[in-house]
Amino acid sequence: MNNNNHKPRTHLKLRNTLSVGMGLGLLACISTVVADDLARNYHIPAQSLDSGLLRLAADSGLEILFTADQVRGISSPALHGKMTP
Repeated sequence: MNNNNHKPRTHLKLRNTLSVGMGLGLLACISTVVADDLARNYHIPAQSLDSGLLRLAADSGLEILFTADQVRGISSPALHGKMTP
């Protein structure tokens, strides 16, 4: 049996494994950079949940959909710090 047939396959598997690993590492780095770019400082005091959600939506630029019935009588804690939306 010729062992030369197995050697190229082993190198191919190793190359593919290294390529995938490097790609995943690069993706993780890019995700971190993008998340840092999206991070914002929030200073929202504790309040009723409807007011807190409206403030979070205004500060983050996100659309947050809810009905008054869903949040009636619920309080939200304060939100302070740098976070991603």
